[in-house]
Amino acid sequence: MSETDAFTEAEYAALLDLAVAKYRFIDVADSVAHDVPVVVWRHDADHSIHRALALAEIEHARGVRAVYHLMTASRYYNVLEPEVTAIIRRLGALGHHLGLHFDMDVFGEKGSVGAAEVAARVAFERNVIETAAGVSLTSMSFHNHLVNAARLGEEPRIAGLANGSAPSYFRRFRYVSDSNGMWRRDRLRDILEGEPVERLIVLTHPEWWTPEPMTPFERMRRCVAGRADANLELYVYQLSRDGRLAPIADRSGLPRDLVARVRARNAKP
Repeated sequence: MSETDAFTEAEYAALLDLAVAKYRFIDVADSVAHDVPVVVWRHDADHSIHRALALAEIEHARGVRAVYHLMTASRYYNVLEPEVTAIIRRLGALGHHLGLHFDMDVFGEKGSVGAAEVAARVAFERNVIETAAGVSLTSMSFHNHLVNAARLGEEPRIAGLANGSAPSYFRRFRYVSDSNGMWRRDRLRDILEGEPVERLIVLTHPEWWTPEPMTPFERMRRCVAGRADANLELYVYQLSRDGRLAPIADRSGLPRDLVARVRARNAKP
C-alpha cells in the first residue's frame, strides 16, 4: 500500500476494526492500570474540525470513544464560530472524550514561561471551549511538542486537565503518530496486526485522513481552500440574506457560479 493510500477514510476504518478487536479504548484522564491492552486513540485537531467530525462518525459507528483535543489558538478554525461550536457539541454527543490542544505560541515563539502563567492560560482556553459549546474537557496536550520541549509544563494535571504530554504519563505508552501526514517511525497497521502491546497511544491529525488518496500537501491545500471557499460563500449568503445581493452582484464582480450556488442554497425548503 502506498503512503497516499494509507491515509484514506477506508483505511482508517480498517485500522479501527483491527484496534477494536485487540484493545480497550480509554481517555487520557483514565487510569492506565488495566488487565487488558489499552489504547488512547487521540486526535489533535490542528487544521480541520470538519475532518475531525468525519472521523468521529466513523468511530461512533464502531462503538469507539476516541479523544479529541481542540485548539482555541488555531489559525484554521475558530471555536466561537457557530458552525464550529455545533461540531464540538456533536463530538461530545457522539460520546467522544474532549480536551484542549494547547499552543505555547500564544506566549510568543521563544522565551521562558512560568508554570502559573501556563496554567492560567490553559484554564482560560478550557473555559472558552466549555462555555461556548456546553461540553466538558477532561485532558490536554501541547501543540508542537518538540519545538517547545524546553518550556512545556510537565505536571500530571494542569488547570484541572490530565496532561497527556507529561513525561510521567507519556513514557508509560508505546507511541505512534501520523505527524505531517506520514508515519514517523512505525506504521500503525504493522503495530495493530502484531501482538498487542500493553499500553498504546495512537495520535492522529484528522486533516490527513480524506475520502480519496492525496499527498500530504494536497490534503493541506484541500483543508485551507475548503475553508476559504466556505467563507466566500458565507459572505455572498449574508449579502443575500440582507437583501443586498441583487442590486450589487454585477457591480461587485462576484463570480456568477458563486452567486448561483448561494441562490440555489436559499431556494431549498
